[in-house]
Amino acid sequence: RENLDLFKIYSWLSILQGTKQKKGSTNNNATQDDNHVEGLESIFAEHVLEHFSPTQITIMAAASYAVLKPGGVFRIAVPDGYKPSPSYQEYIRAGGTASGTGQNHMAAYTIDNLAPIFRNLGYEISAQEYFEQNGTFVSQPDAYIMDDVLGKVRRSNKHDGRNKLPYRNWNGVLDSTDRKSQGEPMYTSLWFDAVKPKACKEIITF
Repeated sequence: RENLDLFKIYSWLSILQGTKQKKGSTNNNATQDDNHVEGLESIFAEHVLEHFSPTQITIMAAASYAVLKPGGVFRIAVPDGYKPSPSYQEYIRAGGTASGTGQNHMAAYTIDNLAPIFRNLGYEISAQEYFEQNGTFVSQPDAYIMDDVLGKVRRSNKHDGRNKLPYRNWNGVLDSTDRKSQGEPMYTSLWFDAVKPKACKEIITF
């Protein structure tokens, strides 16, 4: 399997080779529909983008836009910089890494500073779960209906086992008593779907 270089557009375009659809030819002479590149239907990144700077994410967002088919979805989940819990914020802070290994977190992203990167590049944003700046938790009623198609966000209100009642301290890291309201789950993500408009040109040709 070929490795993807996130910061090179031609690396992204190379994965489109696997989406070519031959629609028939006559006497071995290719028709104009032969090797038509469909583009990707979806991309899924859970707790990945927090390891990159806004500039790096902008490059990735532009490249992903190029390879998605019209109506394609980039499903994104990162730690939520607006979640009120102090222990959660310490756990996901910029400069640290929750796993204790690998690339440090570059930023604590929020719905107000991450989603606009994608919106400014032409994506339509469908926010699924997130905290607002005032600490209000938002979870859309239909957030989970496309899990089997677009990807299941494990670190979400429904799927993260740390959100089962009664809440308990976790690994000496997350404090169940420092939540700011009863409506604040133990662990959730900033999660939104960035959708390439159906009216957009299909993909970059190459």
